[in-house]
Amino acid sequence: MLITTDNLSHLQSELLFGSLTGLSLAKNMLTGLIPLSIGNLSDLTRLYLFQNHLSGSIPEEIGKLRSLTKLILFENILMASIPRSIGNLEIGNLLSIETLALDENNLTSNVPNSIGDLEKLTTLSLFGNKLSGQIPSAIGNLTNLYYLELSRNNLYGAIPPELGTLKLLAYIHIFQNQLSGHLPANICIGGSLTMFIVSINNFVGAMPRSLKNCSSLTTIGVGENQLSGNISEEFGVYANAEFISLRKNKFFGELSSNWSAYSKWSAYLNLVALEISNNNLSGRIPTGLGELSCLQKLSLSSNHLHGKIPRSLGKPTLLLYLKLHNNNLSGNIPSEIGQMSRLLNLSLSANNLSGSIPEQIGNCTQLLDLNLSQNALIDSIPSQIGYLPSLATLDLSQNMLLWCSIL
Repeated sequence: MLITTDNLSHLQSELLFGSLTGLSLAKNMLTGLIPLSIGNLSDLTRLYLFQNHLSGSIPEEIGKLRSLTKLILFENILMASIPRSIGNLEIGNLLSIETLALDENNLTSNVPNSIGDLEKLTTLSLFGNKLSGQIPSAIGNLTNLYYLELSRNNLYGAIPPELGTLKLLAYIHIFQNQLSGHLPANICIGGSLTMFIVSINNFVGAMPRSLKNCSSLTTIGVGENQLSGNISEEFGVYANAEFISLRKNKFFGELSSNWSAYSKWSAYLNLVALEISNNNLSGRIPTGLGELSCLQKLSLSSNHLHGKIPRSLGKPTLLLYLKLHNNNLSGNIPSEIGQMSRLLNLSLSANNLSGSIPEQIGNCTQLLDLNLSQNALIDSIPSQIGYLPSLATLDLSQNMLLWCSIL
């Protein structure tokens, strides 16, 4: 028997449906505690209580549900720790569990070592709680694990090297914790890794060699750490990459056409966002970036880039954000920027740009923010800027511009 409903106001304290195999009370306004009698549903394989207002702790009686394959309790206000019964053989182990989703509650304490007993687990999602302590090395026992989400907690210490032994692991989301140390050496040992997001932690050292050869990656998010190394050597060919964020680290070197094994940036046909701001990059902006036809965000700000802004940057017509501020760029602002009709944000401030502001910027009719301040721009402000219908912020300060009525 499967019961599903969307109109209950609270969860009854007694559950009498002993033959239930599936129970879905998700997306209601359920309040109060999860009843201890939930443990009487011995045939239950699926329990969906997500997106309610359930409080209190997760009852250990859930550990009696030996047939349970999916336990999904995210977006409630559950508190206390994750019960050991979820993984403890002595008091009832969820031997069949495949999906465990407890996201966005108020769970505290550690991730229990007994989590490693859940050998059939494919999805473990504990996002947005108050979990602390270290990621248990027992997680390396989860040989079927495909999706791991531990982001937005208070976890500390290093990522256990055992995580690198999980050959089926495709999604690793551990951003916004207090993790430190080096990234695991064999993080892509199985060649299945698709998303690797560990931003906003305290990781140090170089990128693992295994990531350099991980051609399956679509998303690389390592921003806001203390990672270092020569960017022209640390990264490989990511032909499937859609999102690369390396912002706020200590990478150095030149971002050139030999960043990958291909001679042209056209290898990254699917790339939507490239963020390498707030590092120590030097050299010139590669003209090949103009080959990224799907690019919507390019952020290379706060580095040591020099030379001219390539005219080819006008070619990615889907571009929404172009941020090159706080570098040592020189020469004119290329008129080809006017070809990016979808552009929302153009930030070229704090460089050494000279010449006139191109009137073609007036073709960027979706522009919300335009910042060309702290350069050496001259001549009149183009009147076309005054006709940008969506412009909310305009900063042309600290140049040598002449007045022109744009208001």
